[in-house]
Amino acid sequence: MGASLSLPEGPVMTMIRTVLPAGRSSDRHGRPVRVALQAGGQPRSYRVRVLGALLCVVAGAAVADEKADARVPVALSAGEQAWLLGEMRRNVVVLQQMTAALSEGRSAEVHELAAAFGTLPSAKDPTRPPQLRQKLPAVWLGLTHQLHQDFDGIAEGAAAMETTAQTLARVSRLMQNCVACHSTYRLVEAP
Repeated sequence: MGASLSLPEGPVMTMIRTVLPAGRSSDRHGRPVRVALQAGGQPRSYRVRVLGALLCVVAGAAVADEKADARVPVALSAGEQAWLLGEMRRNVVVLQQMTAALSEGRSAEVHELAAAFGTLPSAKDPTRPPQLRQKLPAVWLGLTHQLHQDFDGIAEGAAAMETTAQTLARVSRLMQNCVACHSTYRLVEAP
């Protein structure tokens, strides 16, 4: 009755198969051998080697992902990053709230939510770190400005009683800015 650790198919199982002793990576029909790590199943030193190899793979993958990340690094202080990430989370939350309201035909709520994230409220945000704008790339700032203009457009469309499809098209355009920015930039801590 030993405890077991069963791992799903994927890179981890592939790694486990590669550390099996020679000749044990497949059965007699050439099918890969599934491995479950069990207390008492393999010698302790073998289980330790497998777990050690897994940790190396995970750590190596994290380093490789960072090296392979071709997005433009944007260096900000920890406080600036915290504020900016908080803004991004608030954007996601309001987008979810707007789509929920749209699905239930609550145009007035869509208007109210979108208007609160438009260009004017954004420009007057007293919590924004004072030097943040100077540290962000011009393209990032352009995407951000467009995002807030799109919130204005959603608010105007909701006030004009646009159809749900028209409002969702506006939301989709807004989210293209989110995708473009997240695909282009990544935050790093300033030295």
